Amino acid sequence: FLRGVDRFFGPRLRYNTQDDTGVFEGSNYVLRGETTTMRGKAERLEFLGKDRIRLVQGMFTTCEPGKEDWRFEAGELEIDNEKQVATVRDGRLKFFDATVLPLPYGSFSLDNQRKSGVLTPHYSQSTRRGLELAVPYYWNIAPERDLTLTPSFMTKRGEQLRTDFRYMDRTYTGDLRYEFMPRDSILGTSRSAFSLSHQQQITPRLSGRLDLNKVSDSRYFVDLTSQVNQVSTGILQQTGSLNYSGGVAGVGYYFNTLVQRWQTLQDPLAPITPPYARLPQFNFGTAKNDIAGRFDVVLPGEFVRFSHPTLVDGARLSFNPTLVAPFLAPGYFVTPKIGVRYADYHLTHTAAGQPEKQSVSLPWMSVDGGLIFERGVNWFGEALSQTLEPRLFYVYAPYRAQSRIPLFDTGVTDFNYAQIFTENRFAGGDRFGDANQITL
Repeated sequence: FLRGVDRFFGPRLRYNTQDDTGVFEGSNYVLRGETTTMRGKAERLEFLGKDRIRLVQGMFTTCEPGKEDWRFEAGELEIDNEKQVATVRDGRLKFFDATVLPLPYGSFSLDNQRKSGVLTPHYSQSTRRGLELAVPYYWNIAPERDLTLTPSFMTKRGEQLRTDFRYMDRTYTGDLRYEFMPRDSILGTSRSAFSLSHQQQITPRLSGRLDLNKVSDSRYFVDLTSQVNQVSTGILQQTGSLNYSGGVAGVGYYFNTLVQRWQTLQDPLAPITPPYARLPQFNFGTAKNDIAGRFDVVLPGEFVRFSHPTLVDGARLSFNPTLVAPFLAPGYFVTPKIGVRYADYHLTHTAAGQPEKQSVSLPWMSVDGGLIFERGVNWFGEALSQTLEPRLFYVYAPYRAQSRIPLFDTGVTDFNYAQIFTENRFAGGDRFGDANQITL
């Protein structure tokens, strides 16, 4: 029996062609959607109208015939193609014949559209929280907004409510999360966590970003979460930034401003030094390519004021003008560069003997070159492309004493593929390493 693109097979069918109702006993079926094909069988298949069917003691899967890795069995499953919603009673999700999720009652979307309703409950057991049970509820407010509410109960801690509100529009997108525990049974106080991630395109050239995070106490993640990446969190950032870019007569330019603070979550057994706050930071620069058909010029600059409750404070003004003369061809490239790294410091709360005003200027040069060989090969009857790309990189930077300059935001980079083809072995603006080395 064919109805549209759907097909049904079985020994006995009773069908009313006037109202599209009827019963198919012992039916196998294939339902074709826009993105997936669902197939299965049922002891009894009821046609409830043009776009509705009900399976009694049936199953379905989207696996190919002969590769049935998973299937969903149900005492009763109703499929509404008009609303693109399926409702199930006495359901079981099976993976290789093992039941992984019983579902006494529920409904789900047929076309991946979002749908309000209760999500899969979560439970866990730990020594800090005891038995924890959480039942999330998803609210599909609008196509561009949704909210997930997750009430939970911990036998050792008490009740907690977690919320996750997502929103977007043509010019902005964001995610607002808030968690609240009225009273921790062990500590006897309320506890909370807050985070906001917001990005907005204010004008075609101007964009902004907020990344705000805060918890009520240093042991919040240790006591109330189970994910390793959260339990090990030591600092939370609170950042706001504006970014502007443009161009005039083929000369591009940009201007970025940033304000950044941190909340440090201290462990008394392993205290850490809080990072510096940037109050504020300004990045600016300009670039011009194909000067005289050969040269590229880049002139980045930065001004940042670093603030810390116990360490040396200060402001840093730095420039790193660079001249590049790339030679590019399909089979090779050679990119010589020359540049100067200049940084000027005005420090406060310095240690004894440490100058409040310091500056350092360091010229450098590098040459990056490579060859690109490619050929077609046939391995085991399969046509492939084989490439060989030798690359040689040389960098020279003289030694300059920089040990009396504080480390505001700088550290040695990891040794990796990208780092061995860069001019500076440090990440950050307080150090530029001396070098006379070749990478092959």
